[in-house]
Amino acid sequence: MDSVPFLFGDSVAQLLSPEALLLLSDRFSASSWNYPFQLHLTERKTLGLYLSVSQPTLLFSDVDRRITYSWPQIQKLAWRYVHMDRLEIHDNEEKGNPVAVDDIGKALKWLPASIHFRAVILSKFHSDEKLKDIIFGTLGNRPICYLSFRHSGDESACFLKKQTEKRTLQSVDFEGKWPEELEETFIELIAQDQVKCIRFRNHVFNNVAVLRKCLDRWGENGTFRFYVKVRYDVLRNTFLQRFGPFFEGVRQRKTVAHPTQRWYASITRIKRDVILFGQMM
Repeated sequence: MDSVPFLFGDSVAQLLSPEALLLLSDRFSASSWNYPFQLHLTERKTLGLYLSVSQPTLLFSDVDRRITYSWPQIQKLAWRYVHMDRLEIHDNEEKGNPVAVDDIGKALKWLPASIHFRAVILSKFHSDEKLKDIIFGTLGNRPICYLSFRHSGDESACFLKKQTEKRTLQSVDFEGKWPEELEETFIELIAQDQVKCIRFRNHVFNNVAVLRKCLDRWGENGTFRFYVKVRYDVLRNTFLQRFGPFFEGVRQRKTVAHPTQRWYASITRIKRDVILFGQMM
């Protein structure tokens, strides 16, 4: 119900029941309000923000519940929701749109410093230098627990190093080409007993040298979780060949979600008590 006062005004929200508000939201369509939105009623108050160059969206803690606003509405919101804990930034729809880039910059700069983002997902925004500088400059001073780089380029190494100094980062997610600049930072994270989970997606997991160094630095008694996403059967043999020496046993599970994604899970114990979970994410 956090969205209702903003959509219809505080006085209206206090007079109407949740059911009536839901009917109102259905009555006033995107064409009549001149911006797209969907109102979902939820008991959870934790919000997140999905920033795309074309479609900013407020996220509830339930992944499938979100409200889409135009940029003017996002800016007028004045960041009253201090419990926002998730931020997604994508730049894969309208690359090179200077107005949208400036709006994203304003939105990020207006965020209260007290907001603690539990999860930050940075996806395919590296094509725009201005947007990249805005994101790293704004988020570099905020403590983050979960950080995801999805095809975000080598500049993610600098941002990751800044986050390690906060000592709040617990999980890191990599997708796409492995940035060589991240190798030492990655190893240092494990050596500090800070990050407990690192997720690899597709092409990143084949860096055996990094994994071996991590195991050496981790020690004999530590427990660590690797999430490895292997989508296609053609990668299965490569995956097992490269990581075979570390395995004590491999167990496979199948899914019928897609014929080319049958092999999606491997739950196994690696030597030195390092646990590997491979699953379709």
